[in-house]
Amino acid sequence: MLYFDANLTHQEAQARDIMVYLFNPVLKFLLKSSNPEEFKKYGFNSCRQTAILGAGYLRNLLPDYEFNVYEGYFIENIDGALVPYT
Repeated sequence: MLYFDANLTHQEAQARDIMVYLFNPVLKFLLKSSNPEEFKKYGFNSCRQTAILGAGYLRNLLPDYEFNVYEGYFIENIDGALVPYT
């Protein structure tokens, strides 16, 4: 269970728990399974994929809410080299 100071509705709390305990672990498993070396190279980060795919999933969980996804440009520091995160 996640604990933080927020006034979430029951529906919002359920969506949060699904995203944290189901969606994100499954996404990371799929990314690791499909290309483990690339996933490891970026320190097992999946921020961009979580934002894009998560927004679509959240639209199903919370249909009365509006979600906007924005493109970001990330640079990872991998072994001292700055590498674009794509």
